Amino acid sequence: DIVNFKNGASSSSTDRKNGFELRNDIFCRQAPTLAALAAEKAIQEWGGPKDEITHIVGITSTGMAVPGIEFHVISKLGLPRTTQRVSVTLMGSNG
Repeated sequence: DIVNFKNGASSSSTDRKNGFELRNDIFCRQAPTLAALAAEKAIQEWGGPKDEITHIVGITSTGMAVPGIEFHVISKLGLPRTTQRVSVTLMGSNG
């Protein structure tokens, strides 16, 4: 899909979604996998066992998903179901 975020049109679709809807659709499709890959790399660099991870924090100003991307990271990495998750979304450059 080639997406023109300026006018919200997709070259492969006649749908006229607004820019946020288009970006959020892409976010929901891509963010969980990218976040899981980044988390896996961080875990490898850390060198500790996954069962010692107690919390996952997901922060994004790009889009929002319910459940949040941290839920998908827990699932994709096979982390304990007791892993706590915190989601901070759409805060932008809020300091």
